[in-house]
Amino acid sequence: MARIDSQGLYLQVGDGASPEVFTAGTIGEICDMPPFVAEKNLRDQTCLDSTVREYGAGLFDPPSVTLTMFWDPADSPQNALYTAYTDEAVDNYQILCPDSPATTWSFSAKIVGFTTPYGGVDADLQWDVTFQLTSTITKS
Repeated sequence: MARIDSQGLYLQVGDGASPEVFTAGTIGEICDMPPFVAEKNLRDQTCLDSTVREYGAGLFDPPSVTLTMFWDPADSPQNALYTAYTDEAVDNYQILCPDSPATTWSFSAKIVGFTTPYGGVDADLQWDVTFQLTSTITKS
């Protein structure tokens, strides 16, 4: 089984036009991207004549995800994330995986939080940005 290195995993933001055009540049300096866990709520559909509990899929419960990035105040896509936060904008995003051909995961999200830059002694500055998804995640 082939293994795919995570180096080369990128996040892009759309321009909101139709058709959607994603930034030529990527949101850089990502050093940690946790999994986006997509799941539907379970609905109890047990009947009085059931012998075991029965469940059905409910509505999609969009997750929130926090990315950790190396702080780069000169990186305009990073600065655009802060602007999206202050504007309370819902934007479209894509995650580009480093496989061939590249798998793309698309979603819309609102940035609901961020941290100021932080770091330890003799360490690079990092910051965290939290996205609240407002749609399902689609794969292409």
